[in-house]
Amino acid sequence: MGTTKSQGSSSAVRTSAFLLCVLILAQHAAAATVNVGGNSGWTLGLNYKNWASSTKVRPNDSLFFKYDARLHNVMVVSKSDYDNCKTTSPWSKHQSGKDMIKFTKAGTYYLICGVGTHCKAGMKVAVTVRTHVRNWLRDIVYSLFSVLAESLGTNKLGSTGRILQNDVSRLCVPTASVRLLADHVETGLSQDLASVTPAVGELRCLGQHNCNHGATDERSEPSHMQTRFQDRGTRNANRVLANRRGVRTFLGRFCCRKALVGSVAPHGNCPLSTKLDSEEYVEREQLRVFSLLIGPILFFLAMALQDDFSWSGVLGVEAVNGLGPSSFSSKSRNKNSDASSSCMSRIQHMNYRPASQRIAPSRAWENALRAYERFHTKCSQGRNWTQEFLQVNKSAAAAATSSEQESCRVLVFIEGPAGLGNRLLSLASAFLYALLTDRAFLMDSRGHLAKLLCQPFQDSSWLLPSDFPFEALDAAPSLGEASALNFSSCTAMVSLHLDHAQSNGDQQFFCPSTRESLKSVPWLTWTSNQYYVPRFFTFPELWQPLVSLFPNVSLAFTHLARSLLLPSNPVWDKILRIYSSYLSQAQQLVGIQIRRHSIPNSGEYDDAAFHRILCCLVDNKMLPNIGRANGASRAMSLSYAVLVTSLQIRFFEELRDVYTNMATVDGSLVRVHMVSHEGMEWHSYDQAHKAFIEMWLLSLSDRVATSSFSTFGYIAQGLGALRPLIVDLRGDIAQQTGLLQSSAPSSSRHCFFGQSVDPCNHYAYFSLGSQCLGNESALSDAHQTWINHHVRFCQDFPQGLQLVT
Repeated sequence: MGTTKSQGSSSAVRTSAFLLCVLILAQHAAAATVNVGGNSGWTLGLNYKNWASSTKVRPNDSLFFKYDARLHNVMVVSKSDYDNCKTTSPWSKHQSGKDMIKFTKAGTYYLICGVGTHCKAGMKVAVTVRTHVRNWLRDIVYSLFSVLAESLGTNKLGSTGRILQNDVSRLCVPTASVRLLADHVETGLSQDLASVTPAVGELRCLGQHNCNHGATDERSEPSHMQTRFQDRGTRNANRVLANRRGVRTFLGRFCCRKALVGSVAPHGNCPLSTKLDSEEYVEREQLRVFSLLIGPILFFLAMALQDDFSWSGVLGVEAVNGLGPSSFSSKSRNKNSDASSSCMSRIQHMNYRPASQRIAPSRAWENALRAYERFHTKCSQGRNWTQEFLQVNKSAAAAATSSEQESCRVLVFIEGPAGLGNRLLSLASAFLYALLTDRAFLMDSRGHLAKLLCQPFQDSSWLLPSDFPFEALDAAPSLGEASALNFSSCTAMVSLHLDHAQSNGDQQFFCPSTRESLKSVPWLTWTSNQYYVPRFFTFPELWQPLVSLFPNVSLAFTHLARSLLLPSNPVWDKILRIYSSYLSQAQQLVGIQIRRHSIPNSGEYDDAAFHRILCCLVDNKMLPNIGRANGASRAMSLSYAVLVTSLQIRFFEELRDVYTNMATVDGSLVRVHMVSHEGMEWHSYDQAHKAFIEMWLLSLSDRVATSSFSTFGYIAQGLGALRPLIVDLRGDIAQQTGLLQSSAPSSSRHCFFGQSVDPCNHYAYFSLGSQCLGNESALSDAHQTWINHHVRFCQDFPQGLQLVT
């Protein structure tokens, strides 16, 4: 009967040990499949650097690349080829559209898309395969489990035991950690552990212990143990040692119980005095120790050390509110917004630009933006702008005092009736003036820009609420009227009308004394169709702050635009679809912006203008030349994608037919595309939506040709940091400026490369009577010298001003 119980207990022990071992090994050895790019897959428009930094890949995990095989592929390359987007010598190439790639060893592996310029557009990923930092602790747990299994009589675990021994044999942990664990194990168990882990030579019991070591007498603790803990600087050494004595006490009693059945020599300190049946007692004690203490502890510890462990999974609780592995981490989410409300163009647009266009802003500009965002948030939090404005309108003097105390003066940008390019340039100017003069920038929410643009601030909005009394804003006194009142305390609002045609009162804005008086006005409104940033550099009080923000002054608008003129998510989504479908695969992307001014119908086609454009592009090597010889036998050297933006579709059709009907001299392939052709300017939201998409697509070009005097082209060249080829479609620049020499070939007399990336301030100075206009006499010598070097007349509009490096 005793034998039967013994066999049953032994069987239960072996079964429990085997099942636990299999469970741990199954979780330990399971390989995962990692979807590259998450739900988006392998495509353009995703920041794979951010994806890789938040994704864990272990040895033997499989990377799954899902993509359209007609558009993309996957290449495993060297780091050098990865950095330079070189596709000529990949280590391996995959193009099925559903590729599984496995890396069995730890290290960093580099993968790119080898189609067109996709790699340069950001379609590449560096995947680091690493062993988790918890693996060494997990291996120790496996080792302990092996010790217990061996000590419980399961000396022959079959294949599972061999796997465990192989797993433990590669164990590499700090010697101090192994010794710490060994000190918790009784001598007999340590010997078993040493037999299972021959690769760990220093795994041994520190000192030979007998039953006396289970006593609570502090003298039984070796003195060198205290020294070791003190050397580690552990402030809780006494508590740790007390815990270790507790373990010794338990193991000592177990040791003494084994002495009663003859396993070791009996000792007088043993708490039991009755000798039981040896086999039955040992089996029962072993089962009790394993089942009630060691087994559950190791089970949960092993589970907790798994990479994908979660207590909700153990307890059967589903993830709540989508906070599972696929959600954004707290680092990548805004405090008060989810992923759907984040501005994707802000995150992604640099991935689609050539390396030459990835220009970092100055540290001063980044710091100024962060400081201004904090200021804007402080002004906006707890404020109802409608109530605030009504209070200002009701009691101007009290409101002015309150606003001054709280440092929250306001500038409201109101869209005028001008074209989209003019409105965007005016927005950038108004924002910069608000930043430089410490005013909270707010925007009229009735216009097109509120729908087209992303919000620039994380914790506050720049849009006025829909219930705002805009009619009261529209009725605010003009600058001339406020100046006539000498900016009295009753003047709480002033309207700035800074269009190309200004009254004498409006022009007083350019007087330093007027700008000084405006500091006392709580609310300003700004309506304009001009780009005034070059003019701001001539203001004595703004010159040095601007130079510190924009050391390369020709890129001032570029940094402004890339901070403010970012497409909202629906607009950006359409930009990416067009770019990926038609433009991204070409080796050269050429943008052409065509706009004819000073004619009754700006959308009218003109054959002379078309040939002028074509000749300028070919002569300046932006497009390949054409010839009558059949070029089919020549090896294709380059592929071009040409984006034509114009109100008139005929320009697109003519250029397309030229490269369809005639072969290029060098065998290059030219594809011509167009997004919209409205015929004329309607000033509708739908037209503004299409125009904004075209501006951004042009800015992604490698090279761009623009029409003279066109603000549409200014936006594109500024966003892309591109020096444009300016085509004089009006034909009058040569006579006005002499830039185009009559000795030049006839085909090249009407085009020239721009002197700067920055847009032209068309109407910077006026001659309508204000004695302070210009006010060059008030400028310091250093300021005047700087202006002479960095502010020039525009090439395409001689009376305008432009910033140059």
